[in-house]
Amino acid sequence: MNKATSINLGVNMIDLSSENYNIAERVASHHALLNRSLDYLISETGLDKKVDTSKKPSWLSYGYYNKCIYSLELNDIKLGKKFLVDSLENYKEFKSLSISELNFDISSKNKIELIENELFLHKDKSIEVGTVRENQKEERKKLSRALMIIEEISPKLRFELESYIDEIILTGHSEGNYIRSAASFNLFGLILINANRKNSILFYIEHIIHELSHVVLYTAQSYDELTLNPAEEKYKAPYRADLRPMDGLYHAYFVMCRIISILSKLGKANFSLDFEEERENRLQSTIDKFYQTHNIMKKNAVFTHYGEFLFNQCAKQVRNIT
Repeated sequence: MNKATSINLGVNMIDLSSENYNIAERVASHHALLNRSLDYLISETGLDKKVDTSKKPSWLSYGYYNKCIYSLELNDIKLGKKFLVDSLENYKEFKSLSISELNFDISSKNKIELIENELFLHKDKSIEVGTVRENQKEERKKLSRALMIIEEISPKLRFELESYIDEIILTGHSEGNYIRSAASFNLFGLILINANRKNSILFYIEHIIHELSHVVLYTAQSYDELTLNPAEEKYKAPYRADLRPMDGLYHAYFVMCRIISILSKLGKANFSLDFEEERENRLQSTIDKFYQTHNIMKKNAVFTHYGEFLFNQCAKQVRNIT
């Protein structure tokens, strides 16, 4: 394929390239998909429970829902019903996001099991998370400051973060490969960030927006694909050493668009930053990689109608900045 191809799958043209869309409606629509699926499972399993729509599903609700589906597919009805109950019981009041540290104590057992299960599903099965032991308070302060700066720069972006994300968990190093930050479709509403004393406040700002952007894009993929390239087709990516499928390139492209936006806004802030040189370097590096990714996708992507629309909106957003 030497050019992008557009296929119309009937997706509403919502521009997610910035935070300027109806955030509350979008999140409610995504949660409604889970509610309807849980209603169906309750009916099919004969469970004497109801979805409490006065509350919202937490990331634990999504995690247990996916374990329920997996168990039912294996015809383990008893275990499936258990995870269905767990999903329903982890709906929560509409509160602001929480920040916590990963500790292997009894109170965190369920969270750790879901996180480790999700990491095991990763293709190389070698990524781990460690507990936060040293410099716990200092890294939490940096993360809190990063959240305050995001709100000062863009209250609507902070609202988007609060709407999509239930919890940010700080993780530590492990003996093997460990994550710098992560989000998952199966654990919708959770962000993991590695707490390292070398991390700057800008590191936390960038990685919060990075993972939030993945989560936002997951809502689009709940309805339709963005590209139709086969998963086995791999491309050289400017931001990683390994070859990436087109879906991975699309996610990176979308994430970089939003990171460029926040880094640009930080440069125009009316308060002083102690990481200005770092910000400028990160901005220029991300812009370069964005345009390299743009060219690869423009040449090779088989877009759906919505996928092409959002691709073009991201390009427009970055052109307006650069």
